[in-house]
Amino acid sequence: MSAQDEEGFFVDALTEYQWARDSAGLAPSTIDQLIKPVIEVCDFYGTVPWHLTPCEIDKYFAGPGKRAHNTHRQQLNHIDAFFAFLEQRYTHEITMRFGAMVESPVDPFNRPAHRGDFGLRIPPSQTATKEFFGRWRKQLPHARKYAAACRDYVMTKIAYVSGVRAAELCPVTIGDIHWEHGQWGRFVVQGKVPGQEGLFELRRDWSPVVELSRLDLPTLTDSAERLLADLDSVMQREMWSKFAATKTRRTLAVLVSWLGADAPLLESDIRTLADNRSQKFSGRRVTQFLENRGLLVPDAEFRQDSQQKRLEAELSALPATIAQELSVWIKAVRGEGKWEHTGRTYRNIARYWHVLDPILKGWLANGIESLREITQDDIKRAIATRKGTPARSIHIVLRNVFRALR
Repeated sequence: MSAQDEEGFFVDALTEYQWARDSAGLAPSTIDQLIKPVIEVCDFYGTVPWHLTPCEIDKYFAGPGKRAHNTHRQQLNHIDAFFAFLEQRYTHEITMRFGAMVESPVDPFNRPAHRGDFGLRIPPSQTATKEFFGRWRKQLPHARKYAAACRDYVMTKIAYVSGVRAAELCPVTIGDIHWEHGQWGRFVVQGKVPGQEGLFELRRDWSPVVELSRLDLPTLTDSAERLLADLDSVMQREMWSKFAATKTRRTLAVLVSWLGADAPLLESDIRTLADNRSQKFSGRRVTQFLENRGLLVPDAEFRQDSQQKRLEAELSALPATIAQELSVWIKAVRGEGKWEHTGRTYRNIARYWHVLDPILKGWLANGIESLREITQDDIKRAIATRKGTPARSIHIVLRNVFRALR
C-alpha cells in the first residue's frame, strides 16, 4: 500500500469519526475541536495517526505544540479518544492493509494528571427532591425569622420548578413575579442587552421539567383544558398516528401547564422543550397548531437566518440543474432529506460553501452543467490543489455533497 492509500484511509476515518460524534449529539464547534489536535500532530510529522509514537507526542507537546496545562491535557485527551475510535472500528483493517498496530501514543507516562478532578456528582432523584422541599416547608413555622425563611423557600422553589439558570435568576425582582396569572402564577426572566434599553425574555431551561409525569405537572387552567380538547379533536379528525399524537399532546400539556394558555406562547420555548427530549416531545406540530390559532410568538432569530439568505442568493446565481442538486445537498445536511436527523446550522453549511465555491466556479468555467458529470478524476484534481488540512476539508465537503446526490 502507498502513502497516498494510508492518507486517504486517514481522511475517511477522520470523516467517519466526525459523523459518529455528530450522531452522538455533539455540537459542530465541539467536533471541530476533537479532530484539530489529531490533524495538527499528523501534519507536523507528515504521517498518519497509527504511525505516531509516544516519543513523537512527547517531543511535539514539549516543543512546538506546548500549550497551557488545561489546553495540553484537553488535546491529549482528544487524541486518545480518536485512537479509541480507531481501535474499536478499524484495528483489524489497518493491521491487514498497512501492517501497523493501532495503539494510542498517549500512555500512562505522558498522560496528564488533572489536578482539578472532582468526584462524580449524581443529582438527587425526583422523590428525594420532593421530600427535601416537604421537610423544609414543615419547618417554616418553627423558623426564628419566619418571613426570611419563607422568602428563601419561595426563591429556591421557584428556581427549581422553573428551571432557569443562575445568571437568568439573579436579575429577577419581586416585581417580576405575578401570582395573579394562572393557578400557580408566572414570573418573567429578563435581562438587559449592553448598549440597549429594551428588555428581552431569555431562553427557558426545561431540563428539570421534561422527566415529570403528568400528575406532577401544575393543574391546568380552564383555557388550557379547552386548548388541549381542541388539539384532541384535530388529531382525531386528521387521524394522526398514535406516536405523533402522544408526543404532540404531551408537549402542549407541559407548555400550557407551566405557562398557561391565555397568552401566545413563544416559539423559542417550544423548540427548547422539544430539543431536550426529541423522542418524547414534538415541537413542529405544536408550533403549527398554535400558529393556526394565533397563539404563537414566532422566533425571529430561528426563522430569519442571514446565512440561509446568503446561500439562497448563491444558489440563484447558478445554473438551474446545479442549483437544484445543491439544494438537495443543503436539505440533507439540514436534516430535512430522506432520513430526518439533527441537522447542521446554516452557519456550518456556509463554511462548507466557502470550501466548495472556488471548486464549483472552476467546474462551471469548464462547461459543467450538472454535478453528475463530475468524475473521480475531477475530484482528485480539486483535492490536489491544496495540501494538508485544506485538502482534507475539500475531500470531506465533496464527499458530503456527492453522498447527498446518490
